[in-house]
Amino acid sequence: MRCDGSGGSTVDRYYAGLSSSCWAGLERIPGVHGEITVLRITGEIDLRCHAALRAAIAQGLHGSPGHLVVDLSAVTFCSARGFRQIADGAAAAGTAGVGYAVSGLSPHLEHLALLVWDDGAPPVFHTTTAAVSAISAEQPRLD
Repeated sequence: MRCDGSGGSTVDRYYAGLSSSCWAGLERIPGVHGEITVLRITGEIDLRCHAALRAAIAQGLHGSPGHLVVDLSAVTFCSARGFRQIADGAAAAGTAGVGYAVSGLSPHLEHLALLVWDDGAPPVFHTTTAAVSAISAEQPRLD
């Protein structure tokens, strides 16, 4: 399904509910150094949506965008396993040659995320706008 997104971008696929507690949508933004895909998660990332979260991250990486930003600004709860899956997404992105970042963590979720991620933390930005701006300002990668 295609819907108009904010900022002139387009939502290419919308998951009408990863579970009863978790929703996700993909937004694709043209960028100077390749497309930036924003995966917006809403609700609670709990046991009921772990498999669907993995699938949503895989969908965000599909087509090898230049970067994937996982926006957690509308997430009210995330289990430790959910944070581990988000970090695993960073590893999958690295293998695929796709940049990866997380944005929008509330202070209490950021604290838990950094405990779970330990040394394997993906880049974290306070807002999706900050992430997209930083990515847009990057020098192109030489593969």
